[in-house]
Formats: sequence, structure tokens, C-alpha cells
Amino acid sequence: RGVYPGYGRDSVKYLVEMDKVPFDVKIWGHKWDNFEKYDKYPKKWFVKKYYTYGHLPRLYRAANAVIIDGHEDMWSWGFVPMKLYDVFASGGLPIIKKNCGVEEIFGDYVLQYEDSKQLYEILEYVKNNRDDILDIIEKGREVSLKHTYLLVAKRFLNSINNIITNCKTVYNDYGYINNDKHIMNLSGTEETVMPRGMNKNRTGIIRV
Repeated sequence: RGVYPGYGRDSVKYLVEMDKVPFDVKIWGHKWDNFEKYDKYPKKWFVKKYYTYGHLPRLYRAANAVIIDGHEDMWSWGFVPMKLYDVFASGGLPIIKKNCGVEEIFGDYVLQYEDSKQLYEILEYVKNNRDDILDIIEKGREVSLKHTYLLVAKRFLNSINNIITNCKTVYNDYGYINNDKHIMNLSGTEETVMPRGMNKNRTGIIRV
């Protein structure tokens, strides 16, 4: 079982800077060898195989760790990548580049790195503290399963419904209308709101 870096950015560079990587490294995906900067990296790291999204959970679980990298503006602005949720939900262990938004959602147990030295220390910790790692995975999985697409969509729509319900009027392209019913619901049925003077054949419908 190896380490799977999420993207070929700083994570791969940090691994190359290490004198010895604690685990076997595997980088998945096609056409990595088309990039000149990867010529200096060990060819044995690259697995020229593409995994579909549906097969990724199995790959995440099989790895000792999944290293998540990404764009600098994501980390500095606290945009937590979906891959963090995906890896935890799959029963895997993510190691993520330092992100100011992670602790607000997951707490302080998520393993985060800022440079090659920190990444090496984390990998050594993972290698030698399996019981602690299993606890981290369980905590992260519990949080991730509270943030599935369906649950987040429901919370989002409930918030909108609450706002609409508490407003006296709703404004749209047709003018102000009385708000005496929800525009959206989560029951799978359709509800409509007809603005004043609007033809019934042009009623706007929002489906959930």
C-alpha cells in the first residue's frame, strides 16, 4: 500500500526533497510523463492508470495515506476541498496542505503540512502510530458523513425556505408578491408561486 498524492504540485515536490520516503509512493492517472518537470521524479511512482470516481473509495482505503494538494488561493481563503470529505468518508486517511478552513469543520485532528519536513514527520507518525490513525479516520468519517451532497442541499434549501417564510414579500422579475407559501420543499413534490397579474401558464416551478 502506498501514498497517493492528490495532485502533482507541492506534494510531489516535497516527496522528492525527502532523503527517504516512509512509504511507497503511487501517483495515479494518465499522461503524467507528458510534463517535463516530472522527468526528474522516480518513474516507479507513476501508475499509468485512471480510476473512475466510483472506484476511488477503494483506492483511498487501500492507501496508508492520501496526500491532498491544490491551489494556493484555496488554502489561504479556507476553501476546504471535497477530496478531504471523500477520503475520510471512504475510510481513508487524508493528509492535507495547511488550510485555515479545516479546523472549523473537522477540529484539530486532521493531519496538515506546510513543507517537506512537516510532511515527512507526518508520514513517520502515520507509519508508527496505527491506533491513533484509526481514531483520526473514524472521527473524520463521522464528520464527513454529516456533509454529504444530499444533506448539505437539504440544509441549504431549508435555510432558503426559512428566509422566504419570514419575509413579507418576495421580489422577482414580475414585481412584489405576497409570500403565503414556500417556494421550495424537500418532499419531492412541486409547489408554485404566481406573481400578481401573471398568467397561470407561465408559473415558475422549482423542483427538488
